Amino acid sequence: MRSLTTVAIVWSCLHGMAAAQIQPASDAPQPLSPTEAARTFELPPGFRMELLASEPLVHEPSGVCWDEQGRLYVCELHGYNLDGHYDIVELNKTGQLDRVVRRIQATDEAKRKAEAGTTGTIKRLIDSDGDGRMDKAQLFADDLPPCYGMVAARGGLIVACSPHIMYLADRDGDGHAEVREILFTGFSEGVLERRLNAPQWGLDGWIYFGTVTGSTEITGPNLKAPVTLPHSDVRIRPDGSAIEPVSGTTWGLGFAFTDTDERFVSSIGWPATYIVPLPWRYLARNPFLPSPSLTDTHPPDRRTYPISQPHPWRAKRADDPGFNKLYTERYGIAESAPNGYFTSCCAPLVYRDSRLPGLRGQLLACEPAQNMITRRQVRRQGSRLQLARLASEQQSEFLASRDQWFHPISLAHAPDGTLVMTDFYREIIEDYSAIPRYLQQQYSLVAGREHGRLWRLTHDSVDSPIASSAETDMSRLSLAQLAFEIASPRHWRRQTAHRLLIERGDADVAPWLAQTAKKSNDRAVVLHALYVLQGLQQLKPADVIAAMQSQHAGVRVHGLRLAEPLLDTDASVRESAFALAADPESSVRLQLALSLGESRDPAAIAQLAQLAMTASDEPWLDTAIGSSVAGRSDQLIAALLNARQPSQDLPAFAAGMLDTLANLVGTQRDEQQLTQLLVVIAELDEHAASIQQRLLAGLIKGLRDGATNSKPFSSIVGQQMLAKLLSSPSPTVSGNALQIAGLLRLHKSSAMDAAWDRAIDTALDEARSTADRLAAVSLLGAAPLNKSSQLKALLDARQPLDVQLAAVLAISMATDPQVVDVLMTDFARLSPDVRSAIIDAACSRQQRLPRILDLLEQQTLASNDLPPIRRLQLLEHSNAELRARAAKLLTPATSTERKQLYERYQAALAGPRNAAAGKQIFEKTCAKCHQLGKAGFAVGPDLDSVRTRPDESLLLDILDPSSTINPKFVTFTIATVDGHIASGLLASESATSVTLKRENNQTETILRKDIEQFKASEKSLMPEGMEQQVSPQQLADLIAYLRESLGAPLAASRVLFDDDPAFLEALQDGGGVASLISTDKISGEVAMRMTPLQRSSPRIKDWNFQIVETPQPTQPGEPEQFRYLRFAWKTVGGHGAMLELADAGDWPPADNPLRRYYSGTNSSDWSATEVSPDSPEDWTTVTVDLWSDFGEFTLTGIAPTALGGPALFDRIELLRTLDH
Repeated sequence: MRSLTTVAIVWSCLHGMAAAQIQPASDAPQPLSPTEAARTFELPPGFRMELLASEPLVHEPSGVCWDEQGRLYVCELHGYNLDGHYDIVELNKTGQLDRVVRRIQATDEAKRKAEAGTTGTIKRLIDSDGDGRMDKAQLFADDLPPCYGMVAARGGLIVACSPHIMYLADRDGDGHAEVREILFTGFSEGVLERRLNAPQWGLDGWIYFGTVTGSTEITGPNLKAPVTLPHSDVRIRPDGSAIEPVSGTTWGLGFAFTDTDERFVSSIGWPATYIVPLPWRYLARNPFLPSPSLTDTHPPDRRTYPISQPHPWRAKRADDPGFNKLYTERYGIAESAPNGYFTSCCAPLVYRDSRLPGLRGQLLACEPAQNMITRRQVRRQGSRLQLARLASEQQSEFLASRDQWFHPISLAHAPDGTLVMTDFYREIIEDYSAIPRYLQQQYSLVAGREHGRLWRLTHDSVDSPIASSAETDMSRLSLAQLAFEIASPRHWRRQTAHRLLIERGDADVAPWLAQTAKKSNDRAVVLHALYVLQGLQQLKPADVIAAMQSQHAGVRVHGLRLAEPLLDTDASVRESAFALAADPESSVRLQLALSLGESRDPAAIAQLAQLAMTASDEPWLDTAIGSSVAGRSDQLIAALLNARQPSQDLPAFAAGMLDTLANLVGTQRDEQQLTQLLVVIAELDEHAASIQQRLLAGLIKGLRDGATNSKPFSSIVGQQMLAKLLSSPSPTVSGNALQIAGLLRLHKSSAMDAAWDRAIDTALDEARSTADRLAAVSLLGAAPLNKSSQLKALLDARQPLDVQLAAVLAISMATDPQVVDVLMTDFARLSPDVRSAIIDAACSRQQRLPRILDLLEQQTLASNDLPPIRRLQLLEHSNAELRARAAKLLTPATSTERKQLYERYQAALAGPRNAAAGKQIFEKTCAKCHQLGKAGFAVGPDLDSVRTRPDESLLLDILDPSSTINPKFVTFTIATVDGHIASGLLASESATSVTLKRENNQTETILRKDIEQFKASEKSLMPEGMEQQVSPQQLADLIAYLRESLGAPLAASRVLFDDDPAFLEALQDGGGVASLISTDKISGEVAMRMTPLQRSSPRIKDWNFQIVETPQPTQPGEPEQFRYLRFAWKTVGGHGAMLELADAGDWPPADNPLRRYYSGTNSSDWSATEVSPDSPEDWTTVTVDLWSDFGEFTLTGIAPTALGGPALFDRIELLRTLDH
């Protein structure tokens, strides 16, 4: 299910086959019948899988749902990997295997051809004989875009089928949907498995969808205007009248609601990610407030424990040195290992029923690539939910299958409380581009497209087959009966009753629902009842108050949400809400901080102040409070100051809030708020000096970060307060006031002119302390350019570096286009740090970029003066004329030239090297983005892998960095509405802001409201054209410094056996006979011949090798560290061969495949891990990942084993890395 499409060419070589056609691989796994497949499942005691439906009724199913009549629908997704298939069909006509190491998409022609077969279908399944298995299928809708889930609604279905959300209904009763309405359109149609997916009803009456792809403009017949969506999941009104973003982004297929409507989304690389409880609608209230990351993974849980063998293509890709290197370096071990890590985890579901014992409240998630379903406990930790493995499943999975064709991709609550699992049954489930093309040529990408299965997860305590549609039909229930079903123990019946009651819209059920909400002890029942009352507009203040006083914290949270419309109209509701400021649960206090923003009552501000005054280190509370004071930050500041004890500072949390709030006032630049804040600041006495300075500093930062305002501050009272602050005897206060006046464009004043001049005199006076000079320079950052430009005299190598850098920053604060020329005075004579700061400042605004190109054309500025992020900014600029000018000046060499370049630099590696000189190169060129020890900044990838990679590999990455961009290090450029430009790696994004990170670990947060353009680059942050900055000798010196700092390259391998007869002598146990032969070998002079069964020794002299994930250098006398084992074997008349490994002197248990590998037929009494089902009749080299297969252990002995006849073994060696 992985789907990254970046192409990286590591080397170009095409090995061909002479044959006229490509022969299919003989080891491709074959499908099992449903009966056979059912025997492959392993589950906890009492649980079992029952077949619900299979081919030919369904094929390529992607989800199920039941309508109110209890009728089962299945949606199908046709065309998965079809484009890759058509591409390979054409390639195979050449008769050559394509072994070029890269990741590549199908041709445009193949994609166009695949479009015709990429469709969606929905069928109604029928159990005509009541045996619990579907035996008929009725076509409900076809010729749809590919379908990724559906929900019952409005007497029909609402379906996710990008680019649409569609409504389908059968009004005439013929079983076919004649009603086909597009409710919304415009969603991405990118990679098939990363489209709009998994619609689910929320408690609030909206339908939620996962959306993997980025922002887009959505239209619909019932929308008043197009809606531009950010990169987030969405929710819709079922009638198509509204669509809006929600917090969190689904990174694969599916997401899960808890009983309290908290969400976990699929994350591909671990079971699920918790979405921070800061709903989008709250964050969007205050566009001036940067928001935190909205995902919370603590910690990533990546290991898996499948019982199936990986598909042969996975094992062969891992054994291929080139492809293993590519995937390990680009995506990490989780993607390059054949199995043992989550790589396709999707469709999380929190079980919300009680029918299956012990599962309620636990999260299940599908891992289709490894034929399993994993389970986690959901635990409350303050305001967040966290996942943890069960004690009984620390090294196993809830459900695992040995069938390599079993691929679960969705889970659903059935009407009877069991679970239905959608099985995308086929040979390969993987984005085809992740499979080396030569393996695509030998294994079918589409084998199994005529298959598909639905399984029912049930338990021995459930003694009946799945209920028929007649038994589950709720469409004919009366209002009273539906109201009664709200309290059903079955989740599906509660949810369906909820929906039907709102769709019918009859308020007569309100009294019964209100009683249910008050009396039930089941929080799920209570919440359904409350939200139905809300949907019917029958929610009373007493219902809301009862919810806020519930014993369940989750109900109290929703009680606050439901109370929001009543906070300003009902005193009793308001009083009950305010009382929750002292709630023992942080999740409730967090919701109170969010809900208070819906009230205009001044008392709400006082409550927010109380929350801030009593809070400790509570996650997200500061953001919640900030979202609630849009346009009222000054009021909360005043409330916090009124709440403090006289002559005392504020508690730490509240004091921190002052910074945030003053910043918001400055960013918003609302004159009334600015005036009120200046009044508050000016009236603070000497006992509140620290508070006064906090407020002034926060206000200055907000004014600088906010959008530029050409109009001067006109408030008379505000100006009077500034004048009072300017006359303060405190230099800090008067200086801050001067900066504020300058930022508010209050320049026309003799007093201010005199103050600016005093600051200039201080800044230029070398007799003053550096601290005084820096303070004066900082003040001038708010001055007009005719004042701040005088600081160019400080751009002199004789001045302290801090003073020079501060002068650059102060001059760059001006918005005048002439800033570039002021900064570039004597540029060539400045130090690298100062020049770097000038370049960043000169490139930070749109109107300055043409002047930068002028200077490049005039050769006043050299291309290598520009750091990589700035080159990309120019090369990928949205303005075509500017972009063309940049291309002429900055385009790197062609690929042919780069090959010659590589050879020239490679030659330098053979000569002498100077590590001391290399250190200087690192500090000048690399430390901005890479950290080595305590030097440099951890912006780009860390350098630990240097220790396990050869010099030539490092050289290639440096000279051709864009060939292997890790997705986590993609560069983005943002242009704001007022001309500011920011570039860097995406650190985080939220409802209101985006944060970028760049060289020297600098970060910059941009408010979404200010973004005009947001663009990702296909280039690495590390620049091409590094040869313009370092010579071959300098690069050789740099690598020498890395070796000196991190250690010499570890020896790639440790040979355990090749030609040495002492190895045979060390094998002292067993009934087999070991001998050396020279007539049949693959390496060296001889091979070892073993007769059945084996020779062995659990402890061989000097064998004490640690098997670990990341081998490190060790001290003399310490065990060496390795990860991989490579060996060659061949059978001579026998039917298999095995290799057994001892850990600290112990052999593995007979019934556990731990530390045993075999090929062919395992006729021994020992369980083992299969390398291949075929006996190696010719010499076969095998490379296995010991750590991934068996975890950490200490290798002390070995047992070469012959199965059914003699076997030969040769060149057995341990490897640290697969680079070689």
